[in-house]
Amino acid sequence: MNMILNIFSPSNYKEFKRILTPDGLIIKVVPRAAHLKELRNAIHGSKEKSLYKNDETISLFKKHFTLTDIITVSDTRELDKSERTHLVQMSPLAWDSNETALDAFITKNRQITIDADILIGLNQKETRL
Repeated sequence: MNMILNIFSPSNYKEFKRILTPDGLIIKVVPRAAHLKELRNAIHGSKEKSLYKNDETISLFKKHFTLTDIITVSDTRELDKSERTHLVQMSPLAWDSNETALDAFITKNRQITIDADILIGLNQKETRL
C-alpha cells in the first residue's frame, strides 16, 4: 500500500509497517480534548472520564513513523435530533452509558464539537548497522 488512512480507530502499527511501502504515507486522525465534549459531559459530567488527551497516541505514532505534519481541525456544528440520535448510536462513548444521560443529550443538546489532529507520517526504512 502507498497510503493508509486511519480515522478514530485503534492502530496495529506493526501491520501498518508490514503492508506500507517504504516511504509510504500514513494519515491518522485522532481526537483532541474537545472532541465530542458535549456528549462526554452528558455521559460523564465533569469527571475525569470526560477529559481526553492524545499525547500517548501521538508519541506512539512518532515511534513508528516519521511525523511530517499535524493538522488541527476544530469546529462546532448544530445537529438536529435525528443527527444527535445517530451520533449517539455510533459513538463508542455511548455503548455502555446510562440511557437517561443519552436521552437527555439527544433531547437537550443542539451542538457538537469536532476537534481532531490529523497526523501525517512517512514509513521510513529502518537502517541497520
